[in-house]
Amino acid sequence: MLGDATMSREDAYTALSRGKESNRLYLALDDAATVPDALEQIAARSERMLSAHETIRLEQDRVEDLVTLIDQHADVATRADEIRAGTIVTKALGADVATSLEGQESWGALAASLRHAEDYGHDPIATLQDAYKQRELGTADDVPAVLHWRIEQALEGIGQPTVLLVDREPVDGVPAWIADGRQHQDELLPAEWRDHLAERHHYIGVRLRERGAHLALEQPTWTQDLGQLPSEPWRMFDWHGTAAEVDVLRTKYRIDPSEPQAIPDKLRGNPVADRLQERVTALHKAAALSTAPEVTESTREHYAAHAAEQSAAARTALVSASQAIQQATSTAVATATDVVAETTTKPAPATTAGTETTPVAGASLSTGQEGTIMSDPLDETLERVGRQAARAGQTVVSEIARQAQRAADERRRQLQETQRKADRERDFAVREAQRKTDRQHEQAERDAQREAAREQERNDRLALRYSNPEQRDGDAAALAEGAVLGAAASAAVESQTDADAAISSDGRDETAAETASIADEGQTDANAISATGNAGEAQYDEFELRDREMLRQAGIDPDEVSTSANADSSLTLDSSPAPDLSRGDDGLER
Repeated sequence: MLGDATMSREDAYTALSRGKESNRLYLALDDAATVPDALEQIAARSERMLSAHETIRLEQDRVEDLVTLIDQHADVATRADEIRAGTIVTKALGADVATSLEGQESWGALAASLRHAEDYGHDPIATLQDAYKQRELGTADDVPAVLHWRIEQALEGIGQPTVLLVDREPVDGVPAWIADGRQHQDELLPAEWRDHLAERHHYIGVRLRERGAHLALEQPTWTQDLGQLPSEPWRMFDWHGTAAEVDVLRTKYRIDPSEPQAIPDKLRGNPVADRLQERVTALHKAAALSTAPEVTESTREHYAAHAAEQSAAARTALVSASQAIQQATSTAVATATDVVAETTTKPAPATTAGTETTPVAGASLSTGQEGTIMSDPLDETLERVGRQAARAGQTVVSEIARQAQRAADERRRQLQETQRKADRERDFAVREAQRKTDRQHEQAERDAQREAAREQERNDRLALRYSNPEQRDGDAAALAEGAVLGAAASAAVESQTDADAAISSDGRDETAAETASIADEGQTDANAISATGNAGEAQYDEFELRDREMLRQAGIDPDEVSTSANADSSLTLDSSPAPDLSRGDDGLER
């Protein structure tokens, strides 16, 4: 069977287990690829249909994967940066300009450049104001892109940021290069965004501790670079954290699990990889110098189980908090709806006879009653609902404006693309028409050249056949005179035929005698011509004598005609072969 590294193991198994005599596999390898690598890729790729339980388990593993959680946190942080940038632009340039900039295509690039300026130690509001005042922006098609370029140009001549990302202090045990925790206390972000980022960040920290404890229990090959697991708790937790970070880095860059080096050589030069390599080396040296006893497997299992419990508790708390928020919002909305409905539909109390009714305007509430009414929990709930509704309304309005601007940008891009497509089609049509015209001109020139070549060839053939012009003219005259004689002979024959038809049976003998006399005269003339020594004249047979007699009857002397034509005494024309006849104008008509 012929295959490559993209085969699945099911196809390879089927192909290699159905041979009658033998089973052979031939692999088409890419450059610098090896057979073991290709076989490993084939063995690792499966295309079989999964069951429902397997699909659910794989999806759960994907959702709970540590790298997936880190990527989700980064995505939420990017969106939070855009909202934060909107607040910065509003404070720096005003709400109208901020709304206009948020709806344009390069808004995300501007938000990233503002965060970049902060990393270099600059105030984002002042940086944006300086970039905005450099030149006018009325002629710019994409204002955020222009501001992003100005900010990056201003930062280009500056050295490294004030504090590198890898040097930032961890927040809740999570390094900044895995998940930056600065936004949790950022006042420029809305409170709900800060809370959501903090929850995700905390859960990532719990999962990192769980992963480190499991690595200590599993002991993959590359963990030998970290040295023996310390028995002191604080050193053990340091080992757990370093192993978890190395595992995240290896997973992020898709390092083969069988790679024995904790930090492979191909990652050297990466700031994060170099920093982790320093920590790995320090742990290995400390373990080599330590005289503490080795940690037992039961102790490692205990720490792994404890970390798993903490992770499950954090996951449950995260889900419970999300459900509680949804339930609280639903309850508050339902309560507000019930209060409004009760207020509008509550009937007035009926009055009975003999009961004195106090007018509402005349009723006065005591101080205690007023305090009770003002501190009603329902009012506080409605107030919270109002605040949440206001924030939600602001978010909705902002999102609607952003979506409308994005839709407008999309329509503008579609129109531009349509215009470009129309221009391309028009240019293509013009080029095709020009090419067609050129082809027609070339075809006409080729036809003219072929016609000229045929004409030249015809003239050359005539010149070759009639090399002497005088001979060609004489032959042409002889041909013309022969044509006249042929016409006269045809007329005489027709006349003689009519005369013969008119002869009666009584005059047949006379006609025969006359014919014989004419033949005798022709024979006599022939003998006389032969006797005079004219060797060039041919002997006449009966039919030729008959033709000569008919010419004489028509008043034409055959001997005079032959002499004037410079031909033989007979009616035969030039013995040279006549020119061939061909189609078109290539030959001469006889």
